Amino acid sequence: MTLEHLTSGFESLLQTSLGASLLIICVVIVRAVFQRWLSMRIFYVLGLLVMLRLVVPFFPTSEFSLLHKVQQHSVQPLSSPIAAALSIPSLPADPPASATLEALTWMEGAAMVWAAGVVLMSIFVLGSYLRLRYWLRYQPRVTDPELLQLMEDCRKQVGVSSSVRLHIVDRLRTPAVFGFLRPRILIPEPLLELKHRDLRYILLHELTHIRRHDMFIGAFATLVALTHWFNPLVWFAFRQFSADREILCDRSVLKTLGSVPKEQYAYGMTLIKMLNLLATPINRSPVLVPLMTNKGEIERRVTLLGAPSKAHWTSRMAGLVAFALLVFVGFTIAAPSGHTRPHSKPGSDWEKGLTDVFISEEYTDDDLTGSHIAEHSVYWNTEHNREDEEHEHGEEGDHHSTH
Repeated sequence: MTLEHLTSGFESLLQTSLGASLLIICVVIVRAVFQRWLSMRIFYVLGLLVMLRLVVPFFPTSEFSLLHKVQQHSVQPLSSPIAAALSIPSLPADPPASATLEALTWMEGAAMVWAAGVVLMSIFVLGSYLRLRYWLRYQPRVTDPELLQLMEDCRKQVGVSSSVRLHIVDRLRTPAVFGFLRPRILIPEPLLELKHRDLRYILLHELTHIRRHDMFIGAFATLVALTHWFNPLVWFAFRQFSADREILCDRSVLKTLGSVPKEQYAYGMTLIKMLNLLATPINRSPVLVPLMTNKGEIERRVTLLGAPSKAHWTSRMAGLVAFALLVFVGFTIAAPSGHTRPHSKPGSDWEKGLTDVFISEEYTDDDLTGSHIAEHSVYWNTEHNREDEEHEHGEEGDHHSTH
């Protein structure tokens, strides 16, 4: 890949990141205004929508696009008659070569910094995955028959068909799922002090992640955030998306338990007990699907456990409308802004003369500056006006001779 290709790709990425940033702002506004009517599932789908917008740069054009509203203010008015006729912006008069070289060097430098950041973060993520995988190979498997039987019962209750390994580890500060094709559940050693019922809730939560394939979705979101590492709004959306994922997993566990109020209370107390047992800070490994990340998140999840589910048809209709509107304005790009051509008949002498100028004269790219275009503009406007005057005088002479 050449530097030119790298710079071109980075420019396209900037355009995509800008469009996604505007979509993120719209999603935040929708969440704040319609929080009472939209369900958590809708919020999660909107988060997936943002992630999709960050990876697909090609969309249809629309005047209602978010980018169209931003870019229409950056279009400069046309000043040269020739430029207006050609529907192109006016060219500056002999721009200094140093300014062009400096701007080009800045864009190339930014592209190189972005590529270096992507490479370094990719090495970190891949290294974390390989290091943890290598470390787990030498960890002893769980042999406690009661814990293994509990694991098997929870697996059948959740509906996970494949076998799942269980590891008791001492390095983590939160239960988590690791792996893709052969996922493993990692339980911190201090949590063995919890009661049998609490461990059951933890295993149900992690097995629900496996059933929902949250490992793959989390890896996809991590790669998206890694690619747009320079955009703080993307990281904000990534954290919000991960928090919504955990809340949905909690709701799914409660549904598995039968949505009994007593079970909801016990499940919430389990989350609080884990927070008290595990020391802070909690691990934030990019290769894990953790049960919790910080204290504030746990408090919010416990509060939402008792909130009523918004499964009414009005909530679904509002979510569908919000989704459709955000797709319409966020998944389109700015329509090209056209300029009005001056009034002239097709094939007129003015257009023919303009064509002859650029065909007959041998200009180089350096000669096509604003001063040369303006010079020929004045010439052809003068010739065109002179022909009109002669034509008018000729018509007057014919009129007098007739009378």
